[in-house]
Amino acid sequence: AAAAAAASSWASSFEREEIWVMNTEYRLFNKAGPTVSSASAHAGRLDEMAKVVAAAPGTAAVRLFWADAVISIEGPDLGEWQRWVGKRAPSEQQMILFLLPNIQAAWEGEERTRTLKEAKQLWFSHGSWDEPAPRVEGMGGQPTPGVYVWKNPKLEGEEWWDSPPSESDASYWAERTWPLRPTR
Repeated sequence: AAAAAAASSWASSFEREEIWVMNTEYRLFNKAGPTVSSASAHAGRLDEMAKVVAAAPGTAAVRLFWADAVISIEGPDLGEWQRWVGKRAPSEQQMILFLLPNIQAAWEGEERTRTLKEAKQLWFSHGSWDEPAPRVEGMGGQPTPGVYVWKNPKLEGEEWWDSPPSESDASYWAERTWPLRPTR
């Protein structure tokens, strides 16, 4: 009877939705910089990930994972910024344009996202309707409010290949040992 009473009092509502997308077969960065651009968003599957951002409810937190990076969109700042710059209809291409400035800034070592207030002030002095989040030298911060890009540093001894080694590369495969038991 107590279990039935507890079950009937449970309300199926959540404070916030959280969406995690694992894309860990791909990297967002390589040795030279971001693997993605507005012309090549498909390279790291940014195009597919942007569809998730565009379709997610405005109150949801969205976490996009790559092998070497995480993009986190949380809180109302991105939606407010979109509204403020007049780009309210979310589309894959539009989301990519909002994400790319922060991806580039993360590559350059920026570890903080600008607040909505900071972004508006910089937009008034340096922005235009064509550039949704102006990058301003010396002002710091990832330009698009509400979007945080975390770049994972490559650790010493870690192997990140731009393409897998050739199976015919005997010197590579000779140095490897393979698991002999299940890895659990």
